[in-house]
Amino acid sequence: MDALHVELNENPLQDAVRDNEVNDLRKLLDSHPVNETDQYELTALHWACDYSHEECVQVLLAAGADVNAIENTHFKRQPIHFAALRGSVSIMKLLHANGADINAKDGIGRTPLHCAAHAGAVDAITWLLDNDADLFATTKDKHTAPDLAKLNCQNNVVELLDNISV
Repeated sequence: MDALHVELNENPLQDAVRDNEVNDLRKLLDSHPVNETDQYELTALHWACDYSHEECVQVLLAAGADVNAIENTHFKRQPIHFAALRGSVSIMKLLHANGADINAKDGIGRTPLHCAAHAGAVDAITWLLDNDADLFATTKDKHTAPDLAKLNCQNNVVELLDNISV
């Protein structure tokens, strides 16, 4: 890490991912551990999923990124939670193919399905359910994915999930 990034408490690997600079990312992986975390305790893979940068995800997975890395903060989310929140089915497929736990719970008990329901990501919900996501998993507050959809006024998700759970 160069002096500027140390001073600002930033990480060039995560910066390259957020800026979708795939060539820079490849170069930086020669000198930075792929699972290095930043000041938010996020790996570059977390950021790539959060920004829906699929090519960065592919590069990071090829470099051995931990698909089940847990951010060391309150939410304790894994990369698949971020992909679900963004509704990125293609990234969830990549993560799942590389061993991501489709029913992983974060620090408040939310699974990727909860995240997708909260965000109103219908395509992500459909894919998750087609790949054995647990529709009836509950958070620490005892909410299911349909509950979160209702709480967040995601009416299209409520309708979809109500039809499935009947």
